[in-house]
Amino acid sequence: MPPCEKYNLSPFVVYLFFGSPDAAKYSAIIMSVLSSARRHGLNEWEYLTDVLYRLSDWNPKRDSLQNLLPDRWAKSPTPPTEAATIMAR
Repeated sequence: MPPCEKYNLSPFVVYLFFGSPDAAKYSAIIMSVLSSARRHGLNEWEYLTDVLYRLSDWNPKRDSLQNLLPDRWAKSPTPPTEAATIMAR
């Protein structure tokens, strides 16, 4: 069921804020994960940049996505990319 039907939102509202129903769905997933990170006392920006950095080099045979969830996350010993460092300033 599209998000606009599930939450009784008009399609216009979905397109106005997200551009498409799929974008609204993915935004809700990201906001939910960041909300969970906040509830676990994590810095959301630091958590998100570290997770995205790790996902860019993710190997399913070596890594587990479970370890990237907010309740199990531990900061990567590898420094983030230069772009992430600049954005954190």
